[in-house]
Amino acid sequence: MTIVARVRDAMDTNVVMVDASAKVIDVLNAMLEKKVWSVVVEKEGLPVGVITERDILRRCIAKKLLTDVCTAEEIMSSP
Repeated sequence: MTIVARVRDAMDTNVVMVDASAKVIDVLNAMLEKKVWSVVVEKEGLPVGVITERDILRRCIAKKLLTDVCTAEEIMSSP
């Protein structure tokens, strides 16, 4: 028996986008509201990076950076 799966069958079409200038606290709130663990960061309408919950923990919280001062662009993974 062969099982055939297509990418479109597994992919999620509900991609959450945040602006690169968004504060990390706003990114985290968007993630909680939309019930996702990652978001795509956009700048001038183009995707420039991604942020996961782990990025927030390692690149912001663990370094004791303020989530209401630090921006998405500062902690995103790119390209």
